[in-house]
Amino acid sequence: MQISQFEAEKKVAVAENNINNLQRSIHQQEEENKNRKQEIEKQDSLKNELTTTVDLKKGIAEELLKKQQEATQKLLASQAELEELRVKLFEENRKLDSKQNEYNLLKSLVDSLEGYPDSIKYLSKNKNWEHGAQLLSEVLNVNDQYRVCIEGYLDKYLNYYVVDTPAQAYEAINLLKENKKGKAGFFILSELVLKPIRKIPLKTASVPLK
Repeated sequence: MQISQFEAEKKVAVAENNINNLQRSIHQQEEENKNRKQEIEKQDSLKNELTTTVDLKKGIAEELLKKQQEATQKLLASQAELEELRVKLFEENRKLDSKQNEYNLLKSLVDSLEGYPDSIKYLSKNKNWEHGAQLLSEVLNVNDQYRVCIEGYLDKYLNYYVVDTPAQAYEAINLLKENKKGKAGFFILSELVLKPIRKIPLKTASVPLK
């Protein structure tokens, strides 16, 4: 009888010990679960923060990329415009060089009086006859559409000097005679008589009606 009671108490003690061990295991498991849950919540919160940060950085990166593309397009457009301006500048410089060369040639011809008679060359470069006199061709100013016709009509008079007084013309004539430089023609402004232009009436004709 005593043996059976001892065995029963032993079994009860073993059972209580098992229960205590099981309770400790359950408590430990609950603590671990709690810690894991907190860790998961912490990881989720960190994940959300990282996701928000990534989305923000992504938006900034997209905006920067858009601005970079716009800047690149503007740069390409500016380069194209600059190249076009360079081409235009080259063409304008080429035209300017051509005009400058033409001007230099004409100036050289005028300075050397190429194609003019010796008398005109002599008077134009003679310091003893400086009255600011010009040739008729130099003072003649007409529209281009009439220039050829008028210059053709006045051809033999284009190399005449236009002077103010007879004394200036006689002075030039004497210089040419003394130095044997030929002859020159003159228009003397003080001797010119301006006549009023006579208006020519226009005749009209009537056609009888049938």
